[in-house]
Amino acid sequence: MFSTNLISFLLALSPIATLAAPHPPPEITSYTLPGNNTRPEGVGRQPNSPYFYSGSVTTGSLYRGDIYTPEIEVFIPNTPSTCLAGIKIDDQDRLYAAGCASGSVFVYDVNTRDLLYTFTVTYSGGFLNDLTIADDGTVYISDSYRPYLLYITPDQLAAEETEQELKVYTRLDSVIPYTNAGDGVHIGNGLVVTKDQEFVILGSWEGRAIYRISLDDSKEISPIDLGGKTVGKVDGLLLRGKTLYSVNSDWDIGLFIDVIEIVYPYLEATPVGTLTSDLLYGPATAAFDGDDLLVTNFQGNLPNPHLPFDIVRVPLCQKA
Repeated sequence: MFSTNLISFLLALSPIATLAAPHPPPEITSYTLPGNNTRPEGVGRQPNSPYFYSGSVTTGSLYRGDIYTPEIEVFIPNTPSTCLAGIKIDDQDRLYAAGCASGSVFVYDVNTRDLLYTFTVTYSGGFLNDLTIADDGTVYISDSYRPYLLYITPDQLAAEETEQELKVYTRLDSVIPYTNAGDGVHIGNGLVVTKDQEFVILGSWEGRAIYRISLDDSKEISPIDLGGKTVGKVDGLLLRGKTLYSVNSDWDIGLFIDVIEIVYPYLEATPVGTLTSDLLYGPATAAFDGDDLLVTNFQGNLPNPHLPFDIVRVPLCQKA
């Protein structure tokens, strides 16, 4: 007969015994940031980890949160820009931060906190706002003030040169109005790559509209028909399956996230509802976390913000 000790030893070697138990879903609904003037704008969820990251548009600091801990910590206090907007993390643990009026995108290793690359535009007067990452590793970046879609190639991210040009993928104002852009009037904002990797969907904040940009040689730009319906001012965008989520960041319109059904070839879309929460207080962008969204309470230019600044959890499935 096997002894009890031998059986315990064999079980300890078993693959079933060594599998880590899945983490329970977090019960925390609000993650607070330090400081009274933080104003978090972008948020990115790190794959295969409990971490998410945000940046401040007022200090340029980077912050890291843990979905199981209510307090967010300062991750990198002094980046080269005094303003950080969009944040994304790729599957190689590289964090991309859009540096607003600096005209630069900064790439960090989240494990070492080292600055790996700085990509900078060759023009002036822009405001780098948000980012999205394609499956091949190409990073696309929106500019809210200048009519350009920008991009970083995988070859650039493999190069030894740490300071490089941030290149223009295509000019946008043949189709997307950029009239009066600047001085707080934001045009190009949230963006996502479609699952088939054929298009970028880009939101116009001021225009309350979304557009499809082809990633083939044509680089065709097409407005997406919303069927006569209106959406909020398009800030952060997320796409899962056939559902596009668009964060409205205009306080005067309301505190909500538009839910929009969209299918290939992405020339028509139907707003079907909104996500709301008592925790929303001037939202800007969002990141998926399982069946929830992590949403930044940016609070725009509110002179008397609700403190503390936080990132909140909003369920994707809400009761009618």
